[in-house]
Amino acid sequence: MSNLCAQIKYSDLLKGRVSSNESMSIESIHVINKTRGSATITDDKGRFEIYSSINDTLLFSAIQFRVKIIVVNNQILKSKEIVVPLESFVNRLSEVIVKPHNLSGDLYKDFESSGVKPINFYNSGIPGFAGTRKEKIITKKQLIISTLLLPFTGSIPIEPIYKHISGYYKTLKKKRKLDTEFDVVANLIKFYGVDFFVETYELKEESGPDHEKEFTMAVFVKEKECGRGIGASKKLASQLAAENALLRIQEEPSFLQIENFNNA
Repeated sequence: MSNLCAQIKYSDLLKGRVSSNESMSIESIHVINKTRGSATITDDKGRFEIYSSINDTLLFSAIQFRVKIIVVNNQILKSKEIVVPLESFVNRLSEVIVKPHNLSGDLYKDFESSGVKPINFYNSGIPGFAGTRKEKIITKKQLIISTLLLPFTGSIPIEPIYKHISGYYKTLKKKRKLDTEFDVVANLIKFYGVDFFVETYELKEESGPDHEKEFTMAVFVKEKECGRGIGASKKLASQLAAENALLRIQEEPSFLQIENFNNA
């Protein structure tokens, strides 16, 4: 808790509005707190509210305006309302050359031969995804459809079938669910600040040595214990119990034979 408090500063709700000398709409302007990762948009009158701390970097972005960046200081944070003037953005071309019969009709080839560099959507004020794409989980329904279309496609989706049978997709779904829940909690703490939760819920920092946890797992065959394991986690205890059970079966082969004879 103390490390988290040191990393996340106290935050306050910053209120403000954007303005423009041009007759352009100031609604739906993106207001992004780059330091915190939070964001909002302006209303039809250009007003906005966003939680911020001192030294946070705020970015104002829209297609029709130039990107505006401000750093929050103590004066801004204590103001009842700040006004952020925006400058209109006009993309003027320095030169246009038109050549007849210079296009092949293939957009990809024409774009490559043009020599134009790819457009960075951040510089243009357009929000976009710049992260890593997640692996797509093929559902059972999609597998059934792929199997039915086998005479037409001529290929069997071996990898998705294996991942379903091995439990890979099931584990991946659980991991993503836990990651989402953790991100929600982390974003709430980052958005409101640790001080908010400490003061609101009267949280106290724990002190003293960590508690040692110990798990015990056992393997039973027909209600008779075959092996036992003790470890710092359930997984480790289960592995030790399974190993001990196998060792006993190897040392006492009659153990399973007696069980089978009694069942017969």
